[in-house]
Amino acid sequence: MKTGLSNPYEFALRYENLPEGTSGSVGVAPGGSSSGGTIPETRGAFKPHEGDRSVNGVTKILVAQEPQIETVTVRVDLATADWVTEESEALYRRSSDGWNSDMRFSLTLDAIVVSSVPHQQGGTTYTMLFYTVGNPSEQVYDVRLTAVDINGVEHVPTFQGGGWASSGGKTLARIRPEYNLTLEDITTFNMQVRARTRVEFRNVSLHPSEHRNVEVVAAEATRPASAKRRIDTPEGFASNRDYSAQTLQALHLACVNYLTAHPGSGLPKKQWLLKFRFPNQILYDGEYQDAYVSYVQYVTCTGYFRSGGFPSLKREDFESSDASHTPILYCTMLLEQENGKGTNVLYGDGHIEYVTADQLDRLKAAATASMDETR
Repeated sequence: MKTGLSNPYEFALRYENLPEGTSGSVGVAPGGSSSGGTIPETRGAFKPHEGDRSVNGVTKILVAQEPQIETVTVRVDLATADWVTEESEALYRRSSDGWNSDMRFSLTLDAIVVSSVPHQQGGTTYTMLFYTVGNPSEQVYDVRLTAVDINGVEHVPTFQGGGWASSGGKTLARIRPEYNLTLEDITTFNMQVRARTRVEFRNVSLHPSEHRNVEVVAAEATRPASAKRRIDTPEGFASNRDYSAQTLQALHLACVNYLTAHPGSGLPKKQWLLKFRFPNQILYDGEYQDAYVSYVQYVTCTGYFRSGGFPSLKREDFESSDASHTPILYCTMLLEQENGKGTNVLYGDGHIEYVTADQLDRLKAAATASMDETR
């Protein structure tokens, strides 16, 4: 067998009864260069070919070993926990001119994260995320990107490849997800993480004829993944309720200004074609300034009373005699900050009402009933 590795050893790991969606990796220490060792078994950044001889429930890793090594430790890292969106703010930037790449520091990964500009081929969208890591074998998180469509629905990748590149003691990780969505239907991407569990099989013999007492040791990842949410009141606002109210009013202002400038037409179906400015100037560093709201907030931080989301809004929602009684959307971010007790609701005439959770449920039910009547 030609492997390209010096003194190669192949290890096979059989697994069963893992929760759906589990992923993981297998490593050997000490060990030199290696290939394989993923759960479920894939070919790195490439999809398995038809006719691949991979066996369900078995993954293999091929490792170069020094001739004097007698025993090794086989390390298995499994990610079975729930995925958590690390930040409430979207990772990618999109404007009416298109997409931009982004760079930031991830507190969870303790790493610099860089996102590339997504692109589309046929009906599939591709993108890529890079992040710095220390020792890849000690990574305690799985990372993925989810795509959020224009209605706020989150889509997991249909396939996600990846890999590592190391030089001078530095390692760069890469993930390359793809989605069965057109780029025009995607509003933003979210980075998600989940903790890994380490299982070690210690004192594994490299000589099948030699019996060894193998010790199995399992340990949870030391740093649990947790979402980072905005709790403090943003600068320039009296409270989180004030910030929420002005954010909702910014959408109303953008919609009304667009409808006034385009008589006889409806609203555009894409939020990024509008400019969302706060209705009041914001006090920054002792000066009042105009400030703008990212359109992404109307996808990730708000809820619409119609299932069609932003594209379902109509001119009459803002201009009819019943506009003052037409709920447009509510603030999910404030609802979370208020521990589910209540939140702000924007009505078609632009006024804001703070409602309790029970009142919000009644507004949702009434909106659903009204939609059923019009069908």
